[in-house]
Amino acid sequence: MEQQAPWRTPWGVRRRAGIEPSGGFALPLAMGTALVLLLSGLSIQTTALQGQAVLVAASRSRQAEDDLASAAEQLVATLVQQHPCLLPLSLADWSESGLSCTDPASREHLIAATIDLPDQPAMGYRLLHWQPSADLAAEAPGSGERQLVQTLELELAGTGAGGTSPRAQFVVTLAQDTATEAWRVQRLHELGLRGTQR
Repeated sequence: MEQQAPWRTPWGVRRRAGIEPSGGFALPLAMGTALVLLLSGLSIQTTALQGQAVLVAASRSRQAEDDLASAAEQLVATLVQQHPCLLPLSLADWSESGLSCTDPASREHLIAATIDLPDQPAMGYRLLHWQPSADLAAEAPGSGERQLVQTLELELAGTGAGGTSPRAQFVVTLAQDTATEAWRVQRLHELGLRGTQR
């Protein structure tokens, strides 16, 4: 009987010692492919969640800006219509005695108040800063008005990310009729939002 070579199988197929059939690599290859696909899917999901979080934060910031602008408009209108003697003063001087157009209770309501917003619960806000940017200007020739510029800062009740309180600064330009001493708002300009996570 002919002795079989160590590198021959009983069916005559040559196979060198130490080399296994290629079928043994199928399972590890499939597992590796599945792992790559799983990691890719997780990466895509993470990116999508991060993008969604950015959109939510941006939406909250825009809403806070709108709410603060509405509060600023309400406050300035109330000052012009009901408490005009406070307009040229800084917030620190609002507590002076002898002011004819206001009283302590009214001043407290101006400093901490609420605003009714459409399709939303009432929003609380607080006046942090009311400061003349310059002295009341002299009457402009032919205008019959004097101009006053105030810096206004408001803060919403804690509605921001992480319980922060969004706040914004505004520049308010007012004009006073020199004959009637009545005030009107010329411009209300927002300087920027602070206190939210973007």
